[in-house]
Amino acid sequence: MEAFKDEQEASKAELVLVSKDPAVLKRVEGLCVEFQYRYRVFGSLEELAEHPGAYRLVMTDIRAPTARLEAALVEHAQVASQVASGAKVMAVLPGRVDRKDIDFARKNGCDLVMLEEELHTTSKPEFIFTQVIRATYLPVKPGDLSTTGRSILSCITCSRSAENS
Repeated sequence: MEAFKDEQEASKAELVLVSKDPAVLKRVEGLCVEFQYRYRVFGSLEELAEHPGAYRLVMTDIRAPTARLEAALVEHAQVASQVASGAKVMAVLPGRVDRKDIDFARKNGCDLVMLEEELHTTSKPEFIFTQVIRATYLPVKPGDLSTTGRSILSCITCSRSAENS
């Protein structure tokens, strides 16, 4: 885990992971180091609840028996939303889950749902982290993207090529 000077500094982490699984910890910490994200790791929801912050992504590794999965999803989403009201909540689910469980997670506060296998074998985490942590949404009207008939893309291309000259 990245070392922070004090608790106030730690509350500025961009990503928070709630997990005790060594493989999940290794994968997420590796990505955070590679892409230079500020991050924190908590071993339980109780620890997370004690450390509110302006986090951008709260990622929870949900390890629950099938019979308790729905309750665990709701609990994780609620705690994450309370601790970081503006953050996206991402649930990582182990093994195979039914489509209804994924839909349930989304309806109950999880913005993103990923299977643990996807976390380890695809580039989805890199894409999601980049979009959620680093991207900024700027609302732009379609009419604003064109000036005097030239597309904004050609303007950007022209200005970039002019900079390189």
